Amino acid sequence: MAIVEDIQSLLTAHGVTTQYTTSQIEAFIHEAKLLCDLDDDESYEDYKPSFNSDVYVTQQYPLQSVTSITLNGVEVTPEKVTNEGVIYFNSTKQGKLIVQYTVGMSTTDIQNLLVPLVVALIENKEGRNLSSVTEGDVSVSYNNSSGVSSTTIDSLVSEIRDKYTSRVMLL
Repeated sequence: MAIVEDIQSLLTAHGVTTQYTTSQIEAFIHEAKLLCDLDDDESYEDYKPSFNSDVYVTQQYPLQSVTSITLNGVEVTPEKVTNEGVIYFNSTKQGKLIVQYTVGMSTTDIQNLLVPLVVALIENKEGRNLSSVTEGDVSVSYNNSSGVSSTTIDSLVSEIRDKYTSRVMLL
């Protein structure tokens, strides 16, 4: 899995020496998705018994792929499909519409958004974000992280949530 390898490479580059197994890293990926209110890729089927338009918006998003679109039992090909779940037809379609599709984060977003979040979670778990240690009356301040803090984690979570949990539809 390329994502696990990307995470392991980033961890090494950030000076994390603990060796994590693939299943441990996948658990961190799952934790990161939960923090962002994201599910793993899932398949859905939308049913619209009396469709009458040249545009359809899926109930779930972001789209990974459209498996099939049928209108009155006949397979139809859309003119354009967006990641946000908007399906455009070249003319007004009428009838019983069934759309089967898969939703989930794009590979690019997993690499650009989720991988840094997982690395931040692991560094945070290892205590690499400590900025001071106090022993008795002596306090020593330092920065042992790669710039990852709880603020950074919150920022990454917000960025992912903003991208995948908000869709405005004009009626």
